[in-house]
Amino acid sequence: MFVFVVVGISHYREAQVEIKSAKDIQLDVALVWQNLTDAALTGNSASVDEAKKAFDNALNSIEKINAIDRKKGRADHLMRQQAIKENIQQMRELGFSTFQAYQSGKAAQQLMRFIDEADGLRANGMRIQKESGNQSSQGDVRCHGRTLAPDV
Repeated sequence: MFVFVVVGISHYREAQVEIKSAKDIQLDVALVWQNLTDAALTGNSASVDEAKKAFDNALNSIEKINAIDRKKGRADHLMRQQAIKENIQQMRELGFSTFQAYQSGKAAQQLMRFIDEADGLRANGMRIQKESGNQSSQGDVRCHGRTLAPDV
């Protein structure tokens, strides 16, 4: 019986890490985009630094989930998280390009292209969530059958 309790506690702790990390990823991705948008609109390069911190935090949270998934042999989860990681990287690059476009004075033409690309990235992110079964029909993100946060 003692072994079952220890295994249960270990499983619970891993689930807690996954849930917290998933919530952290959501927040950090929002902070990346918010800070890069702020940087583009205000010209404040300190916002770019804040976006970099949030981006690094998101990648660290993904790695925490990946460590658990590697331990449990969840190859499908690792592939999905790689796709999410790539999507976040593309979003960061797009946001930084928007910042640079504003700084260089070519904003109007490039901004429309970036907005179109951003719409495509959001659609891709939503597709990944739906395909993985981690999003309800209302757009809520789900993990282990629990709603983590509503889609805003």
